[in-house]
Amino acid sequence: MRHTIWSVIAVVCVTATAMGQVTPGQWEAIEAAHVEVNGKIDPTGALYTSPDYRMTLVVSGRLGDLLVFEVKDRGLLRVTGGGVQFGEGAALVAEDLRLERIGTYTVQDSIPTFRVDSLLVRMIPKTLLAGEVAPDSLLRHSPEYGPEMRFYEPYRQAVETLKTQGQAVEVVAVFSAGCGRCRAQVPRLMKVMAEARNPNLKTRYLAVPGRIDSATVAYRVRYLPTFIVLRGGKEIGRITARPRASIEEDLVAILRGMY
Repeated sequence: MRHTIWSVIAVVCVTATAMGQVTPGQWEAIEAAHVEVNGKIDPTGALYTSPDYRMTLVVSGRLGDLLVFEVKDRGLLRVTGGGVQFGEGAALVAEDLRLERIGTYTVQDSIPTFRVDSLLVRMIPKTLLAGEVAPDSLLRHSPEYGPEMRFYEPYRQAVETLKTQGQAVEVVAVFSAGCGRCRAQVPRLMKVMAEARNPNLKTRYLAVPGRIDSATVAYRVRYLPTFIVLRGGKEIGRITARPRASIEEDLVAILRGMY
């Protein structure tokens, strides 16, 4: 499994650019690995690959600096200037991004490893997550969902409306732990349901290992995440990929038949 995950990371980083040269634009998230710092997974950690598949951006609140590693000479670079903006499953890198070489990384047991000051950093492969999963189990598997959940501030009026929902409704969340949009949207749904605290609103979280499996077929899911709202076992609406307004407002609209 480790070899497979490292192969994914290697593929997205092959044939590194010359030091200091980067390809600007949208760098896609790599959700195949955690960022581990001194033996502990950093819930703020994230990895992004450049559009030309030559560099990987390493983000970690525990490191402080943004780092980049490349494969050709296993160079480790520090971002010293320029702009990087982060969105759902992507980082937008500006043309003026500047890098300074600070060392190299090694590959130990198929895991990219390097040191920055007193910190030992490793890219730890994520285990496969599939099937129905409880929120607590999901947070243990993907601790990066925790900060997303804590920092999200739902629209208060919509949450108050959800608290008063009288009919029994089930929300089925179909997602993948390896999906950038899911990393943003699923914790928000978790936060909304936790704050609504309504026994008439039940949520099931169905993790899928890839694009197609029994859950995606059964619920006719084409994009991840998809939140399907069921009343009496019949679908009354769904939120696909991203909400139109917010998850809580979209849920209210679906429940009112206005979506």
